[in-house]
Amino acid sequence: MTGRFHQEGDLLASRPVITQGMLDDLFGLNLAYLDLLGAHSGDTGVHGLSSSDVLLLADLTQAQRREVAACPYSLFRLNLPLDRTAEPSLGSPLALFQRRHVCAVSALLFAWHLARSGQPAARILLGLSVTACEYLRSLTASRLPAIATRESLLITRFAQRRQFWSELIQSVRAGYARRLEVTQLAGVQWLALGSS
Repeated sequence: MTGRFHQEGDLLASRPVITQGMLDDLFGLNLAYLDLLGAHSGDTGVHGLSSSDVLLLADLTQAQRREVAACPYSLFRLNLPLDRTAEPSLGSPLALFQRRHVCAVSALLFAWHLARSGQPAARILLGLSVTACEYLRSLTASRLPAIATRESLLITRFAQRRQFWSELIQSVRAGYARRLEVTQLAGVQWLALGSS
């Protein structure tokens, strides 16, 4: 048994599916997304998240948001136009539109890069389907900014699971590191079961 584990460990060490650099990039995207959500604090629900959770996010310090952002998966979903059409933006105020667009372009570039360089990482970190990975691989990088103008491109992951977001936020606010870790791991399990 030890020999088998050692051999599998060597295989994973020689060619990891997910690197620390990928995780660092993901944490940065998660943080940018949380900042984007927090900028909407006066709205009635944003990207599928309730207005009360948006207000709680807005009150977090940058250090607290970093803790929430350190999930081993994206805190957003990409609602890709798999039919190859792009809907126009629906007219957010200019500053928020620009902020959302920058965040969306960054997320799309990351997804595009992962899909082109290794589908398992795109599926694990971003929860992308095989079809979504194929769609991204079919695109050139120059198409991504236009797709990023879609109002519905970024959707909050697990937005329908109100307790998940409340637990993330409350755990960080109260300084309960273990509770935060358990909540983040619940998301891993949901993704493994195909829930997003």
